Amino acid sequence: KMFQQDKDDGCTVPWGPKPWPIVGNLISLGRRPYETIYKWSKNPLYGPIFKLRFGSQTVVCLNSTKLIREALHENAEIFAGRPYLYMINETLHGKGIISAPYGKDFNEHKTFLVRNLNRFGRRRSSLENACLEEVKIVAEKIRDQHQTKSFSMGQFLSEISCNNICTITMGRYFDSAKIGRFLGKINENFNQTATIASFNFLPFTRWFQKKLFQNVADCAQFVQTLIKERETDFDEQSITNIVDSYIDNLKKQKIQSFSKENLDSLVQDLFVAGTETVSNTLNWAIFYVTVHSDIQQKIQNEIDKVIGKERYPCIKDRMKMPYTEAAILETMRCQCAGPILLPRSTTQDILFCNYYIPKDTFILV
Repeated sequence: KMFQQDKDDGCTVPWGPKPWPIVGNLISLGRRPYETIYKWSKNPLYGPIFKLRFGSQTVVCLNSTKLIREALHENAEIFAGRPYLYMINETLHGKGIISAPYGKDFNEHKTFLVRNLNRFGRRRSSLENACLEEVKIVAEKIRDQHQTKSFSMGQFLSEISCNNICTITMGRYFDSAKIGRFLGKINENFNQTATIASFNFLPFTRWFQKKLFQNVADCAQFVQTLIKERETDFDEQSITNIVDSYIDNLKKQKIQSFSKENLDSLVQDLFVAGTETVSNTLNWAIFYVTVHSDIQQKIQNEIDKVIGKERYPCIKDRMKMPYTEAAILETMRCQCAGPILLPRSTTQDILFCNYYIPKDTFILV
């Protein structure tokens, strides 16, 4: 079936560009798949919804705001499934949030995570204080480095974002040496996205997966060690972070789907989703204000006016700094951390945009 474009899979969505034998359309995606797929969607031959072939896997692509809103908002439950992906299944084993199939367990963990992110994250002043302390430390490192030589900001920004996740999940942050090794593993795997795609869709390439799997195993061991420390120090009278809250639920057996394996995967999900994405966005923001000195000056003027030079910023300043926020949002628009969402699948048959899409169809948004 690798060689057949017109295989009858029941899906009536029209085909996009003709796939190559064996590899399908993977070889045509280039270094920026999201740009390639977007260009195809503007081709009148294909339109905003079409099928591709990744290896032997048929994939339906959605490429317009209208279609995406109709799928993910108006038909949210039908498009909420997760397709089988070899790499995710082998590393996260269908646990946590990223790899979990849609259903009762997934919804229980999603509800828990949203509630506790609000509880220990954006609605808690202690996180803001911890973030400021981390910013002070990194700012001092940047000043020291700048006085002696040129340097890359990436590592410092990754430390900030990683320690923010550590604070929310574990109630503490770590020194640069301990975090640095962990971040190196995450970053190395992020840089192998194309390789991971080949492992998912081209089984014969999996002979070369050893290094990537070793990185995943090292990250998992690091996370498990941190969780064990929290278990040792656990005090039900002092629940200060997400791991504590999960352990409390686990001990009291409040939610049936909670397990040690799910906790490990959930924490790994938070680190993967909240570290490189945030640091990359910060990197781009610094790049843009460096290139556009006029924008940089306007931001500096607003900072001086609202915050001044005698104190550090706080979350309450946000409402008084529309220009700075606009610059951040524009950075996120120009350099989206996730231009292609995690793959989805249909949980049941659906007639979508006058096309029949059967259950378990692989969806790319």
